[in-house]
Amino acid sequence: MSHVLKLFFCLALLAWGQSHALDKILFNGQIHSQDGQKSVFSALAIEGSRIVATGTDEQVLSQRKVATEIIDLKGRMVLPGFIDSHSHIGMAPDYMAACQLQNSESKQEIFRRMLACHQQQLGSGMLWGFGNGDHNITITRQELDRLFPSRPVALIGMHHMVNFVNSHSINIIRQENSGTTDADLGIELNEQEQPTGTLHGDMAVLSLNLYKKVEDAKLFSEKIKQEITRYNRAGYTGFFDAGNFTYDFHERLSAFKVLDDSGLLTARSSLSFIVDPSLPIWPQIFYYQFIRKDFEGKYVELDTLKVFADTTYERMLEPHVNGQRNGQAMATKEDIASIMDAAKWFDFRVYFHSTGDAGVRYFFDGLESSQLKNHPGKPRHTVTHLSSVHEQDLRRFQQHDVVADIQPAWAYHGSMAGAHIENEREIFGKKRAQKRYAFSDLKLANATLSASTDFPFGILNPFVSIQTGITRQAQYKKNARPYHKEQALDLDTLISAFTINGAFQLGQEKEIGSLEVGKLADLIVIDQNLYDIAVQDIGKTQVLMTFFDGQLVHSETP
Repeated sequence: MSHVLKLFFCLALLAWGQSHALDKILFNGQIHSQDGQKSVFSALAIEGSRIVATGTDEQVLSQRKVATEIIDLKGRMVLPGFIDSHSHIGMAPDYMAACQLQNSESKQEIFRRMLACHQQQLGSGMLWGFGNGDHNITITRQELDRLFPSRPVALIGMHHMVNFVNSHSINIIRQENSGTTDADLGIELNEQEQPTGTLHGDMAVLSLNLYKKVEDAKLFSEKIKQEITRYNRAGYTGFFDAGNFTYDFHERLSAFKVLDDSGLLTARSSLSFIVDPSLPIWPQIFYYQFIRKDFEGKYVELDTLKVFADTTYERMLEPHVNGQRNGQAMATKEDIASIMDAAKWFDFRVYFHSTGDAGVRYFFDGLESSQLKNHPGKPRHTVTHLSSVHEQDLRRFQQHDVVADIQPAWAYHGSMAGAHIENEREIFGKKRAQKRYAFSDLKLANATLSASTDFPFGILNPFVSIQTGITRQAQYKKNARPYHKEQALDLDTLISAFTINGAFQLGQEKEIGSLEVGKLADLIVIDQNLYDIAVQDIGKTQVLMTFFDGQLVHSETP
């Protein structure tokens, strides 16, 4: 660099420093930017909501002003704020208000907790517990009838995969779905054609009307704020809400706008509408376009349509080898083409739920047959869950710039998400079973991977997800046999999936997802460097500070 250029640079830096009043300087850290070069530096400066300088301690501290807050990171690791690319935070208050059954070690422990909740919620209304699917425990209808003879009871698994109910609840389900067979409802029958008490999948669960109708968005916003605070504590500064399966979705979505308008929203909130392919598609999406502005604000976007290809039970291209009934297809290729056309016309993204390989195939076939596929509009559609993807469809993610959203915490033996995991060979056959949760195959096919939790149906802690994605083992079962270890991902890939790729999915990668000058200051400080510790310790990581839009929204003393 010539002397003239050096002089010009110094004068420009001096002029910049005199005209800017830095709010905060974080120094003495290990700041991993997640930019294209994977830069690591020790200090950064924040002015207002944006990062205005990065570099060495000496470089950044030289720009301090009298009023600048100086934060010594004490050598700790800093990352961009995490983004949960698939959540149901608008429904979380209902589930968190249920009787909590997670980590119950026995059937007796589940009964003890449910009886305690019964005493606290006396009456004849629905009593429901949440999270009982952790330990392969089976509870019968007769057992629940004996304990709760006078009220409906439902024990809901973490992902609605396996649920248990008493006779009162079965009667409600049948009345709500008259004309629908028990098989279609997921009601399991014994050899005598009597209900065992086990429910499979979503349909019957949703018929129980477990969600309390939201009458007042302002009051409900207080509950949503509690959930967002939970997210900030876990290290999240953004999320995608993948839809509310409730008739009061207007009030639930309005709660985010209430928080946004009052300055209490501390996470970037990307919301969605659910499209039902069994109903006329264009009128639905036209209506959503008409009302979407009612919910959007400074930190709230509503530019995504959620569509189901199947339910929690996969729709597969080929029949199950053991004769087990295939999952139900919720959308055809023609449905998807029509949805893609309407989404393009009204400027929406499409977020597609597919657990089986058939859904992925239908999605791409529908996308390719869309009449408006080249029409300007929202890019970066997403397919989520991806328990099974046919090898012929792996490259289609990159070809169509479609994000593959994965839930790393599901991929282990005994997973509460995977009723199919333990007997997958007898259901799918050896070849297909070996390609379950094939995250590495997607990466090798150059798919953009985002990562998510499906909270409250999954574990919120992103570090548990990262650890499981690397080990393919449960966090609490260190000696367990890894689940298709060849499909494990590396630490860099998983951090990117929770940061810059999550931002890419939401179309916000120019503003968030990495720590670069000019970008918004969403970042977290954690108590250990993930690159310096044993993989088995990643899940123990604690978030010490969370900054959202340049402001400290969570702080914890180590």
